[in-house]
Amino acid sequence: MKKIFFAFPLVFFLLVSCDNRRQGCTDPNSPNYDPTAEADDGECIYPTANKKVALFFFNDSENNSSGQYGVPLFAQAISDNGSNVIPVALHPSSSDPLFSGAAVNIASAYGVLGYPDFGVGSQANLVTINAINSAINQSLGQAPNGNVEANFSVFGDSIKVTLYGKFFGPDSADYFASAYLLEDNINVPQAGITDPSYRHNHVLRDATGSSGIGDLVASETVTGSTSFKKEYSIYVQPGWNTGNMKVVAVLWRQTPSGFEFVNVNDL
Repeated sequence: MKKIFFAFPLVFFLLVSCDNRRQGCTDPNSPNYDPTAEADDGECIYPTANKKVALFFFNDSENNSSGQYGVPLFAQAISDNGSNVIPVALHPSSSDPLFSGAAVNIASAYGVLGYPDFGVGSQANLVTINAINSAINQSLGQAPNGNVEANFSVFGDSIKVTLYGKFFGPDSADYFASAYLLEDNINVPQAGITDPSYRHNHVLRDATGSSGIGDLVASETVTGSTSFKKEYSIYVQPGWNTGNMKVVAVLWRQTPSGFEFVNVNDL
C-alpha cells in the first residue's frame, strides 16, 4: 500500500511591537528637554559644575614675536596645566591668513593691543609663563555659575552645531554663549619659526552667534533651573579640514565694563 504524505506549509507570524511615540529627552531639568517628546531617547544632556579655563592665545602668523615668544609660551602653558585648560589660538589681524572675525570680538573683550598676548579668566596682557599660570590658577579657583556643552556634525558643506547650557544658582546678569570651531594641523608659515614642519593647532575658524562672544542665552535673572539649547549651521569655508576640527563651548557674563569669562567645555 502506497503511503501519501501531505506537506502543509508552516506559517510563522512575527509580531513586532512598534513604538510610534515621539522620541526625545523627557527630563525638564535637562537643557536638551523636548516638551513634545512622548518617550525618552536616553539623550538628555546634563552640564556639570566642573570648571575649566579657556587659554586664549592672540597670535599673528606674520609677527616675529608671536612665533619666537608666543608659540613657546602657549605650548608651555598647555603642558603645565593639562586638562584644566582648553587652548584656543586666535588670529585677529585682518591680514593674517588664519584671520577670523570672531577672534576680533574676543580680542576686544580682553583689550588686546598687540601680539603675542594671552587672555585667561578676566585677565590679559600676560606675557610670561608665571603670569599665565597664575591667572589660570586664579580662574580655576572661582566657582562657575554655569556650564555649556556643544556637539557638531558635518553634512556636506555645512556644520551643524548644537549648544547646551545650564546655570547652577541665582544671578542678575545677562549671559552669552558660543561654540567655537577649532582646527588642528594647519600648514601656514609662522613668522619667527623657521621649522618648515611647524603646524598651527587649536585655531579658531568660526564661532556660533553674532560675534565671538556668541548670542544672549539668559537675560537679567538666572536660577538653578535655568537652561538653554541653541542650534546653528555654519558653512564650511574653502581650505578647512573638517577631519581635523573639534568644537568647544564658552559661556560669558556681561558686566558694566564688557564681558567676563565664566566657563568652557569640550567633548
